[in-house]
Amino acid sequence: MTDNRFDWFGDAESPFIVVIAGWATGPKLVDCLTEHRSGVVVTPFNPESLVEEVVTIVGGGAIRVQQVVGVSIGADMAMRLAERWQVPWCGIGANTGFAIDELGGLEFRLTRSVDAAVRGFLCAALGDRRDRQWTLDAVSQVGWDMESLRRGLRYLAVNHWQDRRIFPGTFIHGECDEIAPIGPIQRLAADCKCRLVTLPGRGHLPFGPFGRQGLLELLWQY
Repeated sequence: MTDNRFDWFGDAESPFIVVIAGWATGPKLVDCLTEHRSGVVVTPFNPESLVEEVVTIVGGGAIRVQQVVGVSIGADMAMRLAERWQVPWCGIGANTGFAIDELGGLEFRLTRSVDAAVRGFLCAALGDRRDRQWTLDAVSQVGWDMESLRRGLRYLAVNHWQDRRIFPGTFIHGECDEIAPIGPIQRLAADCKCRLVTLPGRGHLPFGPFGRQGLLELLWQY
């Protein structure tokens, strides 16, 4: 039984993209990425098995992938898929890894209440407070259980971007990101010759009705 859920969207006439959502991020939270496109959103997922399963399911047929988009932890897997397929990739709010103390705090909150931990995370991920109620309404559709959430955290604890070769792509990052501060991404982009596009006033998940303004125009340029 697979740990990865595939949600297909669009029609055969639209450009095909693969979207790897972020930790505790359900399809509704990234639905703006599917506008005027066809493809698949993968969430929730197992970071250890996702790349090979996506390659088998999506890349094993006649589908021509035009772009891979990853959100937060999903940016890491988007980069790996793009390198396999030699297509453009974009990481939105890419998370380069969690410190052990941050990991411990999140895991503790999960043991107390999964719903409260996810709500707290998503509120912190916003750059525009006007999007807060929209985000909280979307929590019920997240679909991540305790085990998948823990698996994602543990992956972030031991997999750091600085430890691997980076396939050149584009980072889109909110200047007000509290979950994955922009500083490490600025250094990584410079070292690896990746393009970095910053979103003033935006947080970790710039997908709400207010936060997404201007995001899609940026995304499809690259």
